[in-house]
Amino acid sequence: LGIVTPDPQERAEAGERNRLVRESIEALDHDMRIAIVLRDVNGMAYDEIAGVLRVPLGTVKSRIARARAQVQERLQQHPEFFPREDVHAG
Repeated sequence: LGIVTPDPQERAEAGERNRLVRESIEALDHDMRIAIVLRDVNGMAYDEIAGVLRVPLGTVKSRIARARAQVQERLQQHPEFFPREDVHAG
């Protein structure tokens, strides 16, 4: 009743997109990766992240901004999965 399941092609494409995002995050340097995961995956606030990492708030914000830019740059190398207007991390 109204339940739409993706076809095998859609599932395969979604899996590939997820793999590319995961690999893009894993390619980040450790400090940026931890910051972006705490923010964009775990949903922590910037000030909470600063407390956990014991770094200034500005450092957290710059790490996340740089991480998002690097992830976006990597994903843009795959326009077949990430049309330009869809590549916006956060």
